[in-house]
Amino acid sequence: MQEKRLKDILEGLDVYIVSHGGVASNSLNSFLMSKGIRCGYTDQDRYADFCHYPKPLTDMTPCIYLHGDYGRAILSMHRRNFLVANAKKMLGIHWETKITLEELIRNNPSDPLGIWRQKTKFENSQNVWCLQYPYTTEKLDGIFKDMGIHVDVSTFPTRSRNTVDMTNVPEKDLPALQYILSVYSTELF
Repeated sequence: MQEKRLKDILEGLDVYIVSHGGVASNSLNSFLMSKGIRCGYTDQDRYADFCHYPKPLTDMTPCIYLHGDYGRAILSMHRRNFLVANAKKMLGIHWETKITLEELIRNNPSDPLGIWRQKTKFENSQNVWCLQYPYTTEKLDGIFKDMGIHVDVSTFPTRSRNTVDMTNVPEKDLPALQYILSVYSTELF
């Protein structure tokens, strides 16, 4: 979808949420929608266009950028077959383009998924609140108070990360995935 059109959609929302994936952004969106907060989740196709966008699209609408727990997030995305798709979004690669983990590594060995670039752009933008996963309802409540959005998040089901490991990773993916994990994570090794 064209960036201008996405910007127009976002400017009609109360807040929009972006992440690198694997940090419960869909759960947060679904919860907020159930509370009457317009965050873009009502149209799954539109949400899919901006949920892992590489940069903020507007400073007119408040944004929550969820990030963190990189190693487990990467393994979670890989397990659910979203890792390459989310990387293509963060890197601005057209969704129909065929690309492998190995090609992502070759193209940008220091940031093969585009996570560091995305994080830097969101951290250095106006009207963006960065929230590191895992987070508490107290931190989430503080962000919404700062934004001037009145929503009770006390019942949001924050949860511990499920155990995610490499036991079910196909052998063909192991070298690339191990390299990617070494770029983004020290907590698993």
